Amino acid sequence: MNQGMYGYGLPPNYATRVAPPRFSNQQIFLVPGTSTFTVPQNVYQIYALVVGAGGSGGVISDTLSVGTATGGGGGGFAAGFIDVTPGQIITGIVVGTGGAASARSTAGSTAGTAGGTSSVGTFLTATGGGAGQVNIVSNTAAVTGGTGGTGTSGLIRGSVTSSGGAGGAKGTGTQNGVSTGGGAAGSVFGVGGAGGACTSSTAGNNASTGGGGLFGGDGGGYTGAASVGSRAAGGGAFGVSNSVHTGSAGQGGAGTAEAGATQGGAGVFGVGGSSTVAATATALNTTYSYLDFFTNQSIYNGGGGEPSSTNPNGALGGGGGGRLNSAALTVTTGGAGGGGGAALSSGANAILGGNGGLFGGGGGASYSNASDQIVTAGSGGSLGGGGGGVASLNTTAATSLITSGKGGNGAVLLAWTEGY
Repeated sequence: MNQGMYGYGLPPNYATRVAPPRFSNQQIFLVPGTSTFTVPQNVYQIYALVVGAGGSGGVISDTLSVGTATGGGGGGFAAGFIDVTPGQIITGIVVGTGGAASARSTAGSTAGTAGGTSSVGTFLTATGGGAGQVNIVSNTAAVTGGTGGTGTSGLIRGSVTSSGGAGGAKGTGTQNGVSTGGGAAGSVFGVGGAGGACTSSTAGNNASTGGGGLFGGDGGGYTGAASVGSRAAGGGAFGVSNSVHTGSAGQGGAGTAEAGATQGGAGVFGVGGSSTVAATATALNTTYSYLDFFTNQSIYNGGGGEPSSTNPNGALGGGGGGRLNSAALTVTTGGAGGGGGAALSSGANAILGGNGGLFGGGGGASYSNASDQIVTAGSGGSLGGGGGGVASLNTTAATSLITSGKGGNGAVLLAWTEGY
């Protein structure tokens, strides 16, 4: 009798190796570090999904009027079926650590930190997103965002790999106080969206862009030219925004001169919210498992509108709206959608970029005023999103606390069904 590997008999359907009709069991690893997994009895194949950690954004705090801080990249992604035998111990299950936020209370600049790599032994690997970059010397130089991580697979079946989105980049235009959003992590749905770019070739101040979203929706970018800043929505997925300031399909709204874009990015099946009303999202069912968040696109529906005291967040699928602060609003927060909305100000207020939702990138935050303030970029989503960059210029740096967005930790998920 052929006992197969490890002394066990050959598994059912060995020749055809069909996937189970549903996965009845799963285990998620979310805490950074290294673990092992023992294959349960009567289990012969495991579906494994791996996402790398996101990089953090760069940070600038300075008394000058120039400077750029870009967002970190999203983590890569890999998935596939691993043939196993009951009792087998899978070693080398690694969860990468998200890039730590950079903080300054004195003048200067600090680049972000790259995210760590996640893996399942030699079967699957997903590298972390790259660190956000800074430039405090010139307001005309191009600055790249953190690079997106990549996924690779070994000797497994049905493998899927995708890259994380890059942090938002700045072009060569004369832009002061630019901060860009982080990239989204890759997923089974494809490449993560990039953070919004600042591409204007003419002068402008305090441009903040949105974070990238799941399904490849880029964050809203800045294309205007004015003495005041823009505001940009976070990235959405498979849709268009619902306002005059629209991005391409699946993107957050693009910022323009002063007016900017306040609508959220689109969800999978819905359009983005308007400047005052958020699009309705499918209510989250508490019975959803982590595997659903990785593989069930129907969860990611709807887009977020401009944040307010009664509507602080975007829907799960779409990015939250960006916001230009005013004297009447002491704190502005972008929505926690697929990519966090950007926020900026020219008043003496606390400024918070929007956090990314799950795989999404965090929004950037910009500030320009010679007074005390707390300025914080949005953090990357909890599954590998890149953190936003932050730029605070013309400040009394010793009395300021300027913090970039941290990257989301990586993750490993194992799913199986007995008898397969």
